[in-house]
Amino acid sequence: MANNQVVKAKETKKTRENGGWSGYNKPARFVNLEPDKDEQKLIKDWEVDLSSLDDMLVDLTEASYSVSISYDFRNKCHVAYCNPRGDDHVHYGLMLSGRGSSPYKALKQLCWKHFFILKSDWSSHVAPAEGFSYDD
Repeated sequence: MANNQVVKAKETKKTRENGGWSGYNKPARFVNLEPDKDEQKLIKDWEVDLSSLDDMLVDLTEASYSVSISYDFRNKCHVAYCNPRGDDHVHYGLMLSGRGSSPYKALKQLCWKHFFILKSDWSSHVAPAEGFSYDD
């Protein structure tokens, strides 16, 4: 299946009190699932249309997650981040990411991880970091 890992993010000076993006008073930990070759093929072959992707984003935001996309200049790929909102959220302090050569592919990987691998439960997938890959 997937190689589970968590990476402790760099602590930022920005916190909830001074407008920090994570909303945490402590560093967020990335829950990164390293898909094996079979999983990578499934993600790459998954043809999700924009309507279905929109439905998944609605499900995430209605479950008190925020989703953002940025470009990772260091690793030269797009990254989609999913953050739980509120310190009472079951996944408080964790962050899930998906990477790809385009924003669409990064979102696709993020949604695959959340809905199909983790089945919306990140709690049992916390382990040391070893790296990452993306869909192509």
